[in-house]
Amino acid sequence: MGAVKQDNMDGAIAFMEYYDQTDVMVECMKQYGSFPPKTEAAQDSYWTDDPIQKAFIQQLDTSIPRGPSASWPAYSDAIQTGFQEVMTSAKTPEKAAEDTQAAVDKVKAAEK
Repeated sequence: MGAVKQDNMDGAIAFMEYYDQTDVMVECMKQYGSFPPKTEAAQDSYWTDDPIQKAFIQQLDTSIPRGPSASWPAYSDAIQTGFQEVMTSAKTPEKAAEDTQAAVDKVKAAEK
């Protein structure tokens, strides 16, 4: 979370400090229907007791943010294509993953 420097930076900072409290963040994310950005907030039973949401929360332990890359649109296209192929049953998950990896590897090779 961030703020653009404007007239009320004190208010923006006060809001961020308020929102950063784990209990506040948990309640906000429940209302937003989203996952909290803090690991400790994600340990709330709202997410850990739900078998579907729990699977996503478990990924926080191994997930890493994408790095800055001028090639990100090409990476994104490869990933989105693979996702759509699975969701529309155009390919098996295994085949889509294999093809997506090949597409990502091609983008990575072109960056060098």
